[in-house]
Amino acid sequence: MDVPASKPIQLSVQLHASNLRPIAYRILSKKHGLNIQTEALKILANYIGTTFGNNWKGAKAQEFLDSLGKLWKEQGRNIFLDAEGVETVIRELNYVSENYHLKSQIKDNVSGSIIGHGKKLELSDLIRTVDDRNNNGVEIYKDDNIHLESKKDEEIKNDDLELKWMDFFRVITSGNQPRYIFNKYRKTYEKDQMMKNDSDGLIRLPSLKSNISLFSTRYSIIQHRLSRNQSFQPPTFSSLNSINLKMSTNSGSNNIVITPIKNLLGRHGQRFVLFGLLFKNNMGGYSLQDESDIIQLEISQCIPTEGSYYCPGFFVVVEGIYSNSGKFYVSTMGHPPAERRDITLDAYGNIDFLGVHSTMNNTNKNLTSTSANGITRVSKELKKKLQILEKELFNHKLIILGGDCNLNDFKTFEGLKKLFLKLSNDLEYNNDYNYPFCIVFNGPFIDIPFVPSSYNSTASAASSSSSAIYKNLFDTLASTLEKFPILCEKISLLFIPGDNDPWNSLLHQGSSSIFPQSPIPKIFTNRLSRLVKNCYWCSNPTRLNYLSQEILIVRDDLSARFRRNNLLFPINTTNYNGNGKENEDPIEVDDLELETPNLTQLTNKDKNGTIISPSLLESRKIVKTILDQGHLSPFALNIRPITWDKDFYLTMSPLPTVLILTDVTCPSFDVTYEGCHTINPGKFMVRNHINYVEYTPSLKKAEFKQI
Repeated sequence: MDVPASKPIQLSVQLHASNLRPIAYRILSKKHGLNIQTEALKILANYIGTTFGNNWKGAKAQEFLDSLGKLWKEQGRNIFLDAEGVETVIRELNYVSENYHLKSQIKDNVSGSIIGHGKKLELSDLIRTVDDRNNNGVEIYKDDNIHLESKKDEEIKNDDLELKWMDFFRVITSGNQPRYIFNKYRKTYEKDQMMKNDSDGLIRLPSLKSNISLFSTRYSIIQHRLSRNQSFQPPTFSSLNSINLKMSTNSGSNNIVITPIKNLLGRHGQRFVLFGLLFKNNMGGYSLQDESDIIQLEISQCIPTEGSYYCPGFFVVVEGIYSNSGKFYVSTMGHPPAERRDITLDAYGNIDFLGVHSTMNNTNKNLTSTSANGITRVSKELKKKLQILEKELFNHKLIILGGDCNLNDFKTFEGLKKLFLKLSNDLEYNNDYNYPFCIVFNGPFIDIPFVPSSYNSTASAASSSSSAIYKNLFDTLASTLEKFPILCEKISLLFIPGDNDPWNSLLHQGSSSIFPQSPIPKIFTNRLSRLVKNCYWCSNPTRLNYLSQEILIVRDDLSARFRRNNLLFPINTTNYNGNGKENEDPIEVDDLELETPNLTQLTNKDKNGTIISPSLLESRKIVKTILDQGHLSPFALNIRPITWDKDFYLTMSPLPTVLILTDVTCPSFDVTYEGCHTINPGKFMVRNHINYVEYTPSLKKAEFKQI
């Protein structure tokens, strides 16, 4: 008779609060934004020392602290972990753990089980268990066959729940997207309950408070992102042997420690790393500002990190030496590194930022959870189901037309007719009316700015007014689409405005408009909206939710704006002759092409020695800059004005799955950086050919096409 091997006995240890503090700080404070009180830390130290023994530093103990932090936030408690609350959460964790092991033992005697052998207990199961116990007052895990079988049938029903892709296809403009405010003290997002919906078309003036908190909120979001980056983690403990080893080998730590500006006082001659907002001061130089103070920068010897732009309004990380004069002599400047989408979502508890799942019907409510403060969180089970459904819908295509789709040009309509004919034939021959599911039109839809015309009551003057001409453009497009009824019935059309479209063009006359842009007014689009079943007049930018993917669509000439406002570092703009001596010829500062040839010569090869084209270098430079900044308009307000209270809609936290950046001032590109797939379809009409992109969500691939 075989005797089952018994598990080794775990000996408990007496753990002090000071021993556990570094680990608790890293997991509970850094990751979850919670502050633990001394008495609560003592209780945790006693429990972990008793439960995990010598392995109190191991992965299981850290996983327990992580589960405790997640459950604490899911229950809507405050940011301070008190002794009573910690004891309650520990009991709930023990309760679920004991019943989980009980279920595994019952499996051999009961036909079917709730959770099979080898399946990891997820936090969603834990929270659902605690919520059911608290709401119903009934222990859901008992040694009862009837209860286990009913629970099993319920889970099978949930697994077999059929999801329809149309329920998870939403167009979210800046007027109907939920607004979340970042709380820098709790280090999490909170839903703005006072937000007013702008879908009624009314123009509301932003408050002064939104202007004050504009850059401070951006700073807090990026600072919290840096705190999760492994390169910016300060060492929690250093033994005497490791310190002596570093001193003997003159090797420093790989971790980067950011110092607040206020802590530089009296520490001249030392090297520091700073993080803050880069802006141009009154003396014509540049300064850096964080939440503590401002310091003047000296960039004459600065060597910036290659492959990025640096403009006023950016948040940058600088390294240098602090001097007696109060200046900070910068030796290196770089961007705060971007963070992958899944890491950001996990850090904030998988919040439904787009508000798609909060409006779902009751059949899908078991796959999401809504807290008392109105925040909806998406479960991992739902994400997996949506990803599986994406792969099944392999025929789905998203068509993105190039920018400057000028409807007042007859060549544009000739190209659109050819495209509509091709798509109509594809739908008929494939017998699949879900292909393609959406077409994105990128403005501006007129090549001259829309301007008001003087009032004249005569019929001839009314027909030639700018409003009548602009409305006639979309009426002509409606007449063209009438010949393709299958497109009008089955395909969604999205229209993204440009700088020349109303009403923003009335103010800026075709120059850089205020961001974000409002949709084109309905007075110009009535006929087309009646003809097409699913016609969306979107803001710029706008977001598209397709199953598990967030597709961010923006029409902006970022490349030209980056080049116009890029810092000219003296060390990069110095000309040298063949003898290694500096030329005496003056440097033309206004020459926008000055820096591009130098960058091409320095970085035209990758690590493997493969030659990289200048257009690919430029595209990588644009994508890295905007994703590292985590914002669609990371400029100072005098460079690109934005609506103060709508800055949240321009923030990319988390990064989108796909960023469709339509920029006609640079070549088309397809670049992936930190898991964010960035696509630029380029200009719509080039040399009598129309350019567009076919994006396949199931494969996450883009294909550039011409007609």
